[in-house]
Amino acid sequence: MNTVMVEMGYSGLSHDDLRELRNEGITATYISNVRSLGFTDLTLDQAVRLANANVSSTFMAMMMELGYELDIEDFIELRRAGLTAHFTSNIHDLGYTDVTIEQLVRMVRIGVTPGLVERLQEERGLEISLEEVIRYRISNQ
Repeated sequence: MNTVMVEMGYSGLSHDDLRELRNEGITATYISNVRSLGFTDLTLDQAVRLANANVSSTFMAMMMELGYELDIEDFIELRRAGLTAHFTSNIHDLGYTDVTIEQLVRMVRIGVTPGLVERLQEERGLEISLEEVIRYRISNQ
């Protein structure tokens, strides 16, 4: 792993450093995958924080594919909130392709599900806004 890490610009790492990174879930492959998404200036601290928040490179790639331009801190916040790319994709599939990150986090935190959104669309029409869905969920907890 050390040779690959040095090739990516992470030099001066001892075997203990590498072992500690590995224990944190950081491998050369993980770093390479994140860097391949455009995060070429990724620090080891950022990599550890991503891994600790359970941010996979797959999650990052999927959110980017869905049109979100996010930084490292955004990805960490989203995963800590419990957001998944699957949830986001389902909300997009229901017609809310302009849903903001803030709305996604709010919906996840209060327990909005794609099923609830779909039910409210059937009851109130496809034009129901996400803010109305959020208000409905808050008032019916």
